[in-house]
Amino acid sequence: MEAGRVRQHSSRSLHLSCNDDEKGAEGHYIETDHTMAHFREHWYPDLSERGDCTQWHAQGGRSLGERSGEKVSQILTEYRPKPLPEDIAHELGSIVQRAATAQEATRDSPQPRKQCWSH
Repeated sequence: MEAGRVRQHSSRSLHLSCNDDEKGAEGHYIETDHTMAHFREHWYPDLSERGDCTQWHAQGGRSLGERSGEKVSQILTEYRPKPLPEDIAHELGSIVQRAATAQEATRDSPQPRKQCWSH
């Protein structure tokens, strides 16, 4: 999966209508037709190490913290957000403009003196 990309699911791939009657004899959904049709779509995190120690050393022997740091750097470097729809961008611009105008008005008006209360 690409950095910053969200996996899309449909109600069909998630099988939101699961119920307890569909569980197999062992009390799970592993052997249901739906699971068998979709289990290969499962996402595996790319930070987990699934090889043995020899493979891990051959790939640099990096710790989970090191791999995580590299992934964060990759995401921050490569991620490009989709532009906002024009109507939303326009509305946000209006909100920012109103806030700036209100802040200017507040800054230009005299502020009441703060009173110190002594006990």
